[in-house]
Amino acid sequence: MDCTARAIEALPSLNLNNMLPNYFVQTEFNDSENERKIVKKLLLSSYIIKVLSLTFLFLLFKSSWFLIGFVLTYSIGIAFRQSVLQRIARFEYFYVNGHLKISNVTNFDKVSLLADINVSDIINFDKTSTKNCAEEIVAATDSETYCKITYKDGEKTKNLLFLPSKYLLSLIKYKWKNENDLS
Repeated sequence: MDCTARAIEALPSLNLNNMLPNYFVQTEFNDSENERKIVKKLLLSSYIIKVLSLTFLFLLFKSSWFLIGFVLTYSIGIAFRQSVLQRIARFEYFYVNGHLKISNVTNFDKVSLLADINVSDIINFDKTSTKNCAEEIVAATDSETYCKITYKDGEKTKNLLFLPSKYLLSLIKYKWKNENDLS
């Protein structure tokens, strides 16, 4: 018997669960063209409004009423800058011991957990090209296709749209198939 035949016979006895990682992290940066345009417009508006507020500061010598204009325009400029810092900078996908945790991180590094999914609660995997924000948890940047996971969250059924790497998706599907194997 040659080496190839012996290797093929040994395949069913291999336990791949011992070879799979218990921890995997993927970061999806929110750097789409649309997002860059929005951030650029907000920053430009912020700078223009702050410069406008300086003109009110120079006019303050003529009348004290210009102080109100300075405070208002400068506050609006700061608000635009804050809105840039609170935008989502990246999505983080954590796979930890059979759990998929999806978080979004703002430019302030504020982390919000979007979903914590046990792999055994997954009902279905699908690919989709549309996103309906009212019905789905969207943890992805603009893309032509998304990976859609339907899962149980208590009594509710939810959908998650995200952009996992092929490795992460294969890891989740392998674990899901093993937990749902009826044999």
